[in-house]
Amino acid sequence: MATGTELYDALANYYLRINHQWAAKGKAIPRAIGKYDAGLNTVFHNCFAELFVKGQVETIITFTEEILKTSGGFLFEGYKLIASEKFRKTIT
Repeated sequence: MATGTELYDALANYYLRINHQWAAKGKAIPRAIGKYDAGLNTVFHNCFAELFVKGQVETIITFTEEILKTSGGFLFEGYKLIASEKFRKTIT
């Protein structure tokens, strides 16, 4: 539940900011998303209701993946950063 509450704010603000909207907090989140996209606001509400009321995580995971897909998906998908030689440890 704690992760869900953090995700609620983070996902809402991520969505608003990538769509060039003002960020929102708490009770202002549904208004801000609804003002920009009423259909998405309903989906957002239903996904988080399933999480907070029923304890079901599958819907919010799928919804989050869909939101992130618009910007290329999760950071670790296809992302690789190789440390320079001076920072690598030899495995013995």
